[in-house]
Amino acid sequence: MWNFLIGILIFFFLLILPALSSMYDQEYSEQGKRQKERERENDKADAALAAKNLLNEAEERRLVTERVRLADEARKIEAREKASQNHMTVSQLVIGFSIFIAIAIAIILFFKSISSS
Repeated sequence: MWNFLIGILIFFFLLILPALSSMYDQEYSEQGKRQKERERENDKADAALAAKNLLNEAEERRLVTERVRLADEARKIEAREKASQNHMTVSQLVIGFSIFIAIAIAIILFFKSISSS
């Protein structure tokens, strides 16, 4: 009887335990593969998110640069308009000087005609 039980135990240890062990190892290797796949997908998602963030930051910098350029251009245009409003043009100066000379000649002629009479 003891020989029979010992034989069954030896049979159990020799045949069934290695099969159970291989099933156990296979389950863990499948879990490891799934875990590695999840980690790989997470790494891809992180890389895509980082690239998207870099693109967004680059776009924000471009927009800020564009706003600064437009503000500077608007300031220059405003300064140019203000300067042109404050200064007379050459044609305005010529017309004003001609009117001044005409009035001066008229006054001189008026006083000359008064003194000669």
